[in-house]
Amino acid sequence: MARKPKAPDAPDAPSPKVPAIIQPKNRMQWGALLAEVAEKKWRRIQVTIKVRDKLLGGKPKHLDAAKAMLAARGLEDQIEALPEEPGLRAAAAAQASEEGINEFHRRPGKSGIWLPLNNVKAGLKENWSVLGYRREYIGSRVSLAEAMFVYSIQPPDAPSIERDYFYLGEKPDGIDTSVCHSDIQGVRMASIKRNEYLIAPTISFEICIASEITQKLPDNALAAVLLHYGEHGLGASRSQGNGKFDLISVEDVGVAA
Repeated sequence: MARKPKAPDAPDAPSPKVPAIIQPKNRMQWGALLAEVAEKKWRRIQVTIKVRDKLLGGKPKHLDAAKAMLAARGLEDQIEALPEEPGLRAAAAAQASEEGINEFHRRPGKSGIWLPLNNVKAGLKENWSVLGYRREYIGSRVSLAEAMFVYSIQPPDAPSIERDYFYLGEKPDGIDTSVCHSDIQGVRMASIKRNEYLIAPTISFEICIASEITQKLPDNALAAVLLHYGEHGLGASRSQGNGKFDLISVEDVGVAA
């Protein structure tokens, strides 16, 4: 009688994962651990760009939320009528002119005009999506939103709040005036846009990417996004060709070990 072939040996069972040993730490030990992790936590990429022509500010100088809401709902007749007295009408016209200006960001207690760097991050996310990388690299959408940050380049002892803004100068170079057209309920409307602007500013910033997700944001894709961003533009009125920029330099200054 033929003997049955011997069954192959079963594979070794995986060894149980050894749990991490948790040891309470005092303040000095936590400080040392945080410093060690911080050294390896971020991939830091410094980028310098130069705007080719004009960078336009897009923050409304004065926004009357009540009037904007009524106009959006087609209830313009509920907005307070202009006064009859000529002097008051002139003052109202001057106020309306001021309300129509879009400006650069100002900071309470600080002089000058500023660029909030969350604007740059928003542009990176938008161009990543436009180029199709959001679908190509699974998980990159969340990675860009939650594990990539854009900061200004500051000395080590600078307050952390300063990393969120780039100083553009003491004042804008002028106010750009243009006409824009829109369709409202089938009616072609024209309006005047007024934006503060700077001529060809140079802007530097740092992209920080958490080391755990760097593989989801490969270098070739980041390079393509930065180049496309330059043609897409930064700031207001990009559809009119404003805010386009050239890349001056891109450099890794801190790569996770």
